[in-house]
Amino acid sequence: MAKAGSHSTYLWKGNTDLALTKWPTHAAIKQIALGLHHSALLDCHDQVLCCGQNSHGQLGIGSNSGSHMEPLVVPCLEDERVSSVAVGLYHTVCGTKSGRVYCWGDSSEGQCATLDVTQYTTPNCVASFDTAIRKVSCCATSSVALLEDGRLFAWGTGSIFQESTGKVKRVIKPTLFSFIEDRMVLDVSCGDDFIVAVIKKKVHTLKKLITKNNYVVVHKSGNELEAFNIKEHRRTSSDSSVQLCPLGLEIAEEHVCLPLSAQSSPSSVRRFQGYRTRSPSVRSTTGSKLSNASSIDSHVSDEKSGEEKDKFLSSLAHSHFSNVNQEEAEQWLKDRIGATFPHKESGNSLLSNSEPTDMPAESVDSTADSKVKVKEKLPQYMGSMWNSITKSSSAVTSAVHTHLVSKIPLLDKLKPQVSANGVVDDMGLTPIVLPPQTGEASSGNKCNTLETREDNYQMSLLKAATSQCIKKGGLPLASSLSESQLATSSLTAPQQEFSSSACIGTEVWSWGGGEHGQLGHGDTLDRPHPCLVSSLLDLQVYRVHCSLHSALALTTDGKVYGWGDNTHKQLLYKAGPVLLQATVLPISVKLPVTNLTIGHEHTLLRVIYPVGAVSKGGVFWMGSNCLNELGTRLQFTNNLGHPLCMGAGPNSISSLSTLNDENGVHTELSQLIASEIQFYRVLLDIQSELVEPIIQSDNMTDMLDSPIGEALQHMFENLFILVDSIGVNCQELSGVSDASELRNVSLVGNCRSYMTSFSVYATHFHNLLAMNGLSKLVERVKPILLRNGSTLTSLLERCQLEFTEDLVVTISVLLQLPLRRVSEYHDAVERIQLQLEDGSMLVSSLNCLEKEKLHLSAQFNLAESTRIFWENWPTAVTEGLKESHRRLVRESQTLPLSLLGGSKLYKNSFALFNDVFVHIQGQVHKIYPLEKLWIESGTSKGTLHELEIHLIMPEASLTLLASNTAEKAEWMWVLSQTVTNWLSSYKLEPFGHHPVNHRGNMLRTTPAHRVATHMFYKSGPLQGAVYKGMWLKGKMHGDGQIMWADGKVYTGQFSDGVIKGYGKMVSKIDGKVESIEGHWINGKLHGFAKARYANGDFYTGFYKDHQFNGHGVLKQKSTSSVYIGEWKNGRKHGYGVLDIKGEKYLGQWCRDTKQGPALQITLDGSYMEGTFHNNKLIGQGLIMTSDDTYYEGNFTGLNEVNGRGVMMMSTGDSITGTFDGSWATGIKVTGVYSKASPTEDTVRLPQLFGKLSTDHDLKWVELFHHSKVALGCAGDKAATEEDCEKAWEKVAVLFASLRSRNANQV
Repeated sequence: MAKAGSHSTYLWKGNTDLALTKWPTHAAIKQIALGLHHSALLDCHDQVLCCGQNSHGQLGIGSNSGSHMEPLVVPCLEDERVSSVAVGLYHTVCGTKSGRVYCWGDSSEGQCATLDVTQYTTPNCVASFDTAIRKVSCCATSSVALLEDGRLFAWGTGSIFQESTGKVKRVIKPTLFSFIEDRMVLDVSCGDDFIVAVIKKKVHTLKKLITKNNYVVVHKSGNELEAFNIKEHRRTSSDSSVQLCPLGLEIAEEHVCLPLSAQSSPSSVRRFQGYRTRSPSVRSTTGSKLSNASSIDSHVSDEKSGEEKDKFLSSLAHSHFSNVNQEEAEQWLKDRIGATFPHKESGNSLLSNSEPTDMPAESVDSTADSKVKVKEKLPQYMGSMWNSITKSSSAVTSAVHTHLVSKIPLLDKLKPQVSANGVVDDMGLTPIVLPPQTGEASSGNKCNTLETREDNYQMSLLKAATSQCIKKGGLPLASSLSESQLATSSLTAPQQEFSSSACIGTEVWSWGGGEHGQLGHGDTLDRPHPCLVSSLLDLQVYRVHCSLHSALALTTDGKVYGWGDNTHKQLLYKAGPVLLQATVLPISVKLPVTNLTIGHEHTLLRVIYPVGAVSKGGVFWMGSNCLNELGTRLQFTNNLGHPLCMGAGPNSISSLSTLNDENGVHTELSQLIASEIQFYRVLLDIQSELVEPIIQSDNMTDMLDSPIGEALQHMFENLFILVDSIGVNCQELSGVSDASELRNVSLVGNCRSYMTSFSVYATHFHNLLAMNGLSKLVERVKPILLRNGSTLTSLLERCQLEFTEDLVVTISVLLQLPLRRVSEYHDAVERIQLQLEDGSMLVSSLNCLEKEKLHLSAQFNLAESTRIFWENWPTAVTEGLKESHRRLVRESQTLPLSLLGGSKLYKNSFALFNDVFVHIQGQVHKIYPLEKLWIESGTSKGTLHELEIHLIMPEASLTLLASNTAEKAEWMWVLSQTVTNWLSSYKLEPFGHHPVNHRGNMLRTTPAHRVATHMFYKSGPLQGAVYKGMWLKGKMHGDGQIMWADGKVYTGQFSDGVIKGYGKMVSKIDGKVESIEGHWINGKLHGFAKARYANGDFYTGFYKDHQFNGHGVLKQKSTSSVYIGEWKNGRKHGYGVLDIKGEKYLGQWCRDTKQGPALQITLDGSYMEGTFHNNKLIGQGLIMTSDDTYYEGNFTGLNEVNGRGVMMMSTGDSITGTFDGSWATGIKVTGVYSKASPTEDTVRLPQLFGKLSTDHDLKWVELFHHSKVALGCAGDKAATEEDCEKAWEKVAVLFASLRSRNANQV
């Protein structure tokens, strides 16, 4: 802030310096609040000072007597950091950065949040919130506090708490205004018993199709239905004959409004998706008188007879909601209407208690009985409470749209578009006006009995209630909504987080007493509830200030609007004693205003002169002694120093706090603020006078689907976003009184984010420039531009640009203005830095601006060179090349480059763009995307190889030849740098687990590994396949996915252009899925894998050359068999176990046949053991049956015996001899039958049992081999002690990794 002794605070009366007095203060003052009997100041150290009368303890010094003309520090607040201070008639209020609110002085009406004590002589904490206090304000009998999160609390007595019955309510505790509890209040100011607040606009979603400016206006005139633009039927706010309902809604017999869409700003015909226009009324000085549709859901024409309205609404309701209990619907909505129209009930409160209070709210009789009678006849529509029935009305909105589509086919093209995030996009939504039919126009004046209008509206809502009672939806229980049900709040912050207080989309609301027109609604009626000031719609108001019976509003473009008491000409010099609606102050149209204050009889405006003017700014005074409509410039204030803040009080008393500008830093700061507002005004003019007429042109319709049309759409969309960003910057700069506060401005404190809107707009502007889109645009809209030639000339004059006959140049220069602003920002910030003793806080901003300035310059040069390239080459060459984002970097015509070994029949040319490298041969060109291009240099010195440049691409390569080493070096550098830049911004996300090609992160070197997509075009097994994944020098290498034309997909690892590593192959055979996952080498399975085949077979085990090899498990669906064992070249080979429907074979295999020692168990319970040959049991063997009979002897087949043997029966008897035959058909026996001895055990095991099966050392050989390899041991050699140690280390590592993985999952 300012140094000691460099600040001053002055006090004077009137518009001269005859009574100029210097106020003694110890620090610079940043806020001044002048009251009738006392004043309060807030210094740069966040301390409060008070002076004046102290009859009620309003000075906060511990007593209630005496007067103090010199400001005294309030001692009890020395440890607090105060953010705002305000004074009432006999009390003072302040808010702190820690969230506390203090009051002291008179509290007879509860203005200090109590009735128990009538006076506080020291600050008393009346509330403590969890967020800082942004602003406090008060009048004689009430006080308000605005929190940083946008909530507004109030307490005291007055019309701002008035009930609909005319009673004045007394609120003792700080209480949240429930009607705006879900809205963010940006600024607030209290007058004498009224409040004006700036509120952030709502974002309308599908659940709330409440619109603000887009209406279907129904007229009855003749039998034809016509469509008009709603802007042609608006009334300006200067038309005082227009009647308004208490919410500021226009009451006229010829039309009523039906909301159609959720639109955030006035719009004409929308032809560009995602882009929002502004109405020309935004730039008007009188504003608009459109009613606020956020307060209502739908209307039905007053002119319609009751029978016609019933028929109309019935057709709407029953066309979509036939399964509805009409009686229940009407009863439900009657209950809602009872709560919504408080004048028919006992009166619901405007406020919701922020905390429980034992003291009930008291009612005080109104002072004017006549005013009460008038108010009793008026329907007090409570605007924000319509949110409670939004869900029911949204369905009716849809029904109205459907009904009108049947009448007007054009409406069918104007359906709301819904974006991915659920927000209604109003692209293409056009207001429709239906002319009234002849012979049915209503009679009567515009006011037309508000009771009848209210009844009509209630009837329409009864019909709308059907949407709440869909067949299965049930009926909501809402017989009588209490105040606590309608408005619940607490002192804790709501879940919604609000961003910066700077905001473009705002609305102004007011309520309280209105007998002097101070509410700005066009009448002198009181408003017990917040009502939208329609004349300030879309004027971007961000600051308000109220006096006794007047109010001022400051807009983003530096204009000031005033309304209310004008008895002393404090608002308008040529106006009457009362201004019923907001009217612009002429001085603010000519010169931008950055600060304002208003007293009982006069107004002070801080005006900044345009850049280049001799005077840099000054303070203007408006009041009874003004000589013209621009006010009186207080020349003496120019010698007082740089203004910090101003104050205006009663009896034409004014105060000004200043800083000495010895080093000129504040002069430079003022110039920056002035130039920014001036620039913002120019952009608004370009927007409304140039861009919107272009968009509304019918000649643009068939251009939208072209690349140029798409570029135009994006450019205009981002131009409006950029203008809004600059508007926010204007607001932030206007609030800067000292250079140290620049860190709170986006341009300095968040420069990189602020420059984003410039960069995005520049990209789309350069896209259009590169494609010569401006020339195409001018060709389409040339008639409009020529018809508005004076407008273009005026725009050029306001932009201080020279006039040119070339319309393309003119349009280009105007649209390029925002980009030139970046350089001006840099110069302005640099000048401020030079004036500061410590300019370190501006270094980051300067670096960012310098970088952006260079970037924009380079982008413009690239776009211009690209445009020239497209013009110089034939259409046949550029047809498939021309894209909006593409920029030419180098070409072989300016930097020679030839093809080594190229044909002499065709000229070979090369062009390097920011995303592709192009080889042009005659009329044919080949495109090589940069993400799939690798550069290598020839290395052999003294030969042609030294000048060679090798380009490697998938399925292709080029060897280029430069003219000399210098040109080769330049080509190598440009190629490498361009590829690196493209990879830094490449849109494809990283594939697999390898973080390459990070979008938005600039790479320092060209990475060898890339992520890209490629379709193979050369003949071969990959022809027609599409690969997406990692590459290395033109070959697939790393993680990736390849999809063949027949639908087969492999996802996994690649190496040197082939499938190698772990991966999964999925394909379809005869409509059935086949999936194989495992290890691959050269496109074939090699190693462990899992396979599910199309025929239903499953295999888990090892492969080699895509065949079963090693240990594996095969489950075959066709044979219901399972084989577990060893394989070789796709066949069973080695030891294995086969189970076929319960029949088991355990033994050796050779080439899918049973070969070697084995045992077999059949389904009938027979057990066989011996040596198999070609699936037959041959030689010595054993068979055991289920009845304990067994045979040991010679076998010639599976159940065939031939030779000597022994058969032992279950009884113990045996036969020894020669056996010949089949076990199934019969056996011929020649031998000796032996009877079992009674002393012998009849149950004996065969001698050969277990001796003829496979030896243990030959079982599971492959399984152990794989295990040893996995553990790091030599596969074929015996394990040594060293191998055992390695194996245990492997096991330890495995367990550690498993534990770590499980911990991460938890």
